[in-house]
Amino acid sequence: MKPIVRRLQATAGSVMAVAITLSATQALALDEIFERHLKQIKLPPGFHIEVFAEVPGARSLAYAPETGTVFVGSTREAVHAVIDTDKNGKAEAVTQILSRQKVPNGIAWHRDYLYVAEQHRITRYHARNFTPGQPWDAKAEVIYDQLPDKFHHGWRYIGFGPNDKLYVAVGSPCNICDPQGIEGTSSA
Repeated sequence: MKPIVRRLQATAGSVMAVAITLSATQALALDEIFERHLKQIKLPPGFHIEVFAEVPGARSLAYAPETGTVFVGSTREAVHAVIDTDKNGKAEAVTQILSRQKVPNGIAWHRDYLYVAEQHRITRYHARNFTPGQPWDAKAEVIYDQLPDKFHHGWRYIGFGPNDKLYVAVGSPCNICDPQGIEGTSSA
């Protein structure tokens, strides 16, 4: 599967990103296929859609307006940073900033920190002055390390509420079972 991060942009400048996955055979005629699919999307007047960047295993996005960086979590072992230095709507660089992660699916940006929810823990990284090539793995500050470390339904989704609390989804490890502890909950 070949994930693509796309960005919708209003003429007023507001931004929204979405991840779309295509198979390897579709990737051969990528431009033609994207153009055909993009034309099928109905947008309000003043909006347009285009490819912003390709990110391996893209799953969740966190935009850091202070740095102009889009951070991308994945269902693999990496977190990437997408950088559009000249602000032309096309990323100049996609940089892997974290590796050896355990399903870093959920990510959130809040007050100069990038929060990463792995299957078993939540970490944060001070990133106010983000620059590509930083040794990010060594900067991890563990926020919580008691999440159920189970594969099934183990992808974590995180986000900050209007009360500034970080919310974390914790799925049940099965479809029919008795959840243990915090399994099957959303916690702040």
